[in-house]
Amino acid sequence: LPENLTVLGDSAFAECDSLQSVTIQGAPAMGNRIFESCDSLENVDLGNVTNIGEYTFYACAIANLVIPNTGERAFLDSAIVEIIIPDSVTSIGESAFSECDSLIGVTIGTGVTSIPDCAFYSCDKLRGIYIGKNVTHIGASAFYGSRNLTDLIFRGTKAQWKNIEFDDYWMWSTNITQVLCTDGFRDAYVSPRE
Repeated sequence: LPENLTVLGDSAFAECDSLQSVTIQGAPAMGNRIFESCDSLENVDLGNVTNIGEYTFYACAIANLVIPNTGERAFLDSAIVEIIIPDSVTSIGESAFSECDSLIGVTIGTGVTSIPDCAFYSCDKLRGIYIGKNVTHIGASAFYGSRNLTDLIFRGTKAQWKNIEFDDYWMWSTNITQVLCTDGFRDAYVSPRE
């Protein structure tokens, strides 16, 4: 897409079954559902895009992507395999990566301070996640149902982990028992009485 493009409107390429690759050269404003149900879309270069709207990559076949700020359900049910959220990103939308059944690894940079409700809900193959040291809140059911999730690495200290605000069921139906912090392991569950 050309560099002088200023807006990608809602559903601009939705259901384009033969679309396999997209390169965005500028930084257009992004609407919602732009690439929804593009079954063959595997390669995306977002250029300088800083925000992704809701359902943008819903039911797409994307494997790997460096993620900008995302809207709610931006990648719901997509085939993405690995997610890298760079330090420049400050927000992840609610349910942004829910039901991504091919997702196996996530890295969340230091710009994110909150992992919202259902962010990685029911990601069946998710095994490991790196969480940046500036996260202070993990929302309800953030990893709920991600049954193969065993490795949680927090890039802060055990004391910082203890001070995170955890909402209900954030790790329910996972196999997380401990978190690796920069100064050692600790129990993943933090009691309100600690």
